[in-house]
Amino acid sequence: MKLKHCFINEEGNIWRDTTLIEAAKDLLSEVFDITTISLDEIIRWKISNLRDYVNHYKRVQSADCSIPIILRSDGYPMDGWHRIIKARVTGETLTAKRFLKDPEPDFKVNIK
Repeated sequence: MKLKHCFINEEGNIWRDTTLIEAAKDLLSEVFDITTISLDEIIRWKISNLRDYVNHYKRVQSADCSIPIILRSDGYPMDGWHRIIKARVTGETLTAKRFLKDPEPDFKVNIK
């Protein structure tokens, strides 16, 4: 199973970015303080070679910081990591849409 453009939580629940964007479309945006995200935060990106790194680097550079990131109900980012990284580097301001109740996941995988 290819898990591209998805958010996977600690229990193996998976949301496609399109699902999150649709579920968040009517939520209000608020200014997001990017300093609440630690630079030591673990990001579960598959980066096993230079090609993977270059692809993520390009996505960070082309990220549009005017698009709100999407936060789960506890404030953790579900969508927008490339924008978060770009904003940390450039000092740009981000906005966020936060779920009051997280949407149902698209599917689930076993995490061992």
